[in-house]
Amino acid sequence: MIKLYDYELSANCYKQRLMMSLLGVPYESIPVDFFPGLEHKSDEFKKINPLGHIPVIDDDGYMLWDAHAILVYLAAEYDPSGQWYPTGDPELLGETASWLLFAEGTTNTASAARLFVNLGYDFDIDACRTGAHRLFRVLDEHLWFRERAGLDWVCSPTHPTIADIAIFPDVVLSEEGGVSRLDYPRVTPLDRPRQNTARLHDHARRLPRRNQLSATLGRGQTMYVAELRDMSAGEIVAGFAAGRFSPLEVTKHALAVIEMTNPHVNCMYQVDTDGAVSTAQASTDRWAAGAPLSALDGVPTVVKDGLDASGWPNNRGSAATTGRSTLSEHDAPAVSRQRQAGMILLGKSTMCDYGMLASGLSSRFGPARNPWNLAANTSGSSSGTAASIAAGICQLAVGTDIVGSVRHPASFCGLVGLKPSQGRVPYMPPGAPSLCAGPLARNLDDLCLLMNLIAQPDHRDVTA
Repeated sequence: MIKLYDYELSANCYKQRLMMSLLGVPYESIPVDFFPGLEHKSDEFKKINPLGHIPVIDDDGYMLWDAHAILVYLAAEYDPSGQWYPTGDPELLGETASWLLFAEGTTNTASAARLFVNLGYDFDIDACRTGAHRLFRVLDEHLWFRERAGLDWVCSPTHPTIADIAIFPDVVLSEEGGVSRLDYPRVTPLDRPRQNTARLHDHARRLPRRNQLSATLGRGQTMYVAELRDMSAGEIVAGFAAGRFSPLEVTKHALAVIEMTNPHVNCMYQVDTDGAVSTAQASTDRWAAGAPLSALDGVPTVVKDGLDASGWPNNRGSAATTGRSTLSEHDAPAVSRQRQAGMILLGKSTMCDYGMLASGLSSRFGPARNPWNLAANTSGSSSGTAASIAAGICQLAVGTDIVGSVRHPASFCGLVGLKPSQGRVPYMPPGAPSLCAGPLARNLDDLCLLMNLIAQPDHRDVTA
């Protein structure tokens, strides 16, 4: 049986585990204390690999190191179909070899940035990130032309090769090194599920992830940022109740996602970091005492620019307010309900001018971009709110709606949105007779949680 000298969080080690799994090759994983122990640099380990690198495989006495050389060996030795390393097709073999060289570049840039961020390695982080973006642009253009030709894979027209395996983890894990993929729409879905990709996609969901703001959980487990971002509000609250993670950890995650995504999506114009952290700490203390305020205590959210939040500006998305913005002296009813329930208000989201446009364009803040495709629109007017949810900043939030300002952004951004009946959700100050506040979320269960909260009465709205 093959022995793999392995570190769970290494992208290069993951490539070998994925390759052997796809080939159906049994192996024994021998953990190497890469960090913080630096076991790979020890004299004992250098008897295995004098270069002091991982991964290393031992296949019945045959020792091999270098991640991509191992992929070549595994495919040549254990793939009778010849698809993964196509020695029977000289042109495809040459193309595969060239993309393996490209993968060396992504390892030396995107993966190096991960090592800098997560493990404190002494790399030139600016050079790593710049190099990764340069390579991602090349890959994005290549995949764009492949897609236009109806081709799914990096090299082959019909099946993956080891080039796909070599590139895939470096790309998928790149955001942990501060290398965003948002500008490369063809790079992001490298794990798109067609034909044999179903297996790759399944493995992609198990990719080891770590972030400098990862939340350490009880029982020695670790919750990674990507997992938190994909959870529903209901799952997050269940995690609070079980003690798996805290509102403070989830809030720090949300703030990290804002920092990572907002420069690209432009969904928020104000972030109250100190206020969010302070509120999250109070919520954490309540959960620790077994006394949460509500079913959404500790869940982060954003506030649409058109809703008043005490101490925050209300620009209504318009450049006409430039130089004369005032701070709200009170909370809108829906904001009051969220604050009273212990939810974490992260900041203000962008909207189109006075809620009167069908797009996400604001004369004050520019366009909010659709996280699913940055070249696409969010619709309006709850544009930044919907984009914040779709981008993974929060799981649910309140918008406002007259003729579609909740429903249109929900449909454009793949969310669930509801315009309640007039008077069902208190609203203040009064506006158009059909104006109301309504919930947006990623799923119906979360939407119902938020709807039940904001529909509670408020004496300022006599119609409610």
